[in-house]
Amino acid sequence: MSENDKPVTQQQMRAALSEVQAALSEQMRDIETALLRAFQNYAQGVSAQFQKLNAVDGATEVRLTALEGRVLDLETRRS
Repeated sequence: MSENDKPVTQQQMRAALSEVQAALSEQMRDIETALLRAFQNYAQGVSAQFQKLNAVDGATEVRLTALEGRVLDLETRRS
């Protein structure tokens, strides 16, 4: 009987399953870490875009308020 044809004992099966489980757990941790890093990088980019938009929105609001005031002055000016 060759080495490959011998039956596996329960102890050998448990050891093999334990090794597979440990390897899968490590791979899952690596995948989780990679995903968290990717999401963090994405969130930082989105946060920067929101900050930029908020700054632009604030400047636009100031300009719009000034224009509304000028239009109101023109509309209420007596000829």
